[in-house]
Order: sequence, then structure tokens, then C-alpha cells
Amino acid sequence: MTQRRENVQRLQIGVLGLVAVILLVGLAGIANDRASNEVPVTEEIAETGSPVAEAAPKTEAPKEPLAELGAVPAPEETSVAQAK
Repeated sequence: MTQRRENVQRLQIGVLGLVAVILLVGLAGIANDRASNEVPVTEEIAETGSPVAEAAPKTEAPKEPLAELGAVPAPEETSVAQAK
């Protein structure tokens, strides 16, 4: 009788594993479909006539990008006359 219980338990675990894999594959498919609903860049350029990057105003490159992000403290600006 114990051999039969072990076989049933193995069958249950196998079926549960298959259901879990099918569920994960289904969820991955749904996530992939939602991600692919975005408008491709080439279609956006064709509709507007120009890429979005050109439409945005161009800004000057930051002088201290790490300081602006807060990764390092901003350097103190001192003139040559004050340093002497």
C-alpha cells in the first residue's frame, strides 16, 4: 500500500510542476505582449516627421555630473586671488 501512495504523491507533484510551468510561461507571454504594444520609433518618426530628440530643446552638458547626481560633493569654486 505504501508503494501506491508514493506513486500517487509523485504523480501529484509532477502535475503540480507542469501546471506551475504552464502558468509561468503564460504570464511571461502576457508580459511580452504588453511590452510589444509600444509604438516603434520608426513609425513615430514617420508620423511626426522628426525624431523626438530633435524636438526637445538642447541643454548644455553638465559640468559636474556626479555632483549634480549627489554622488560626490560639489567642489567649492574659488578664484585664484582668494587661493593666495
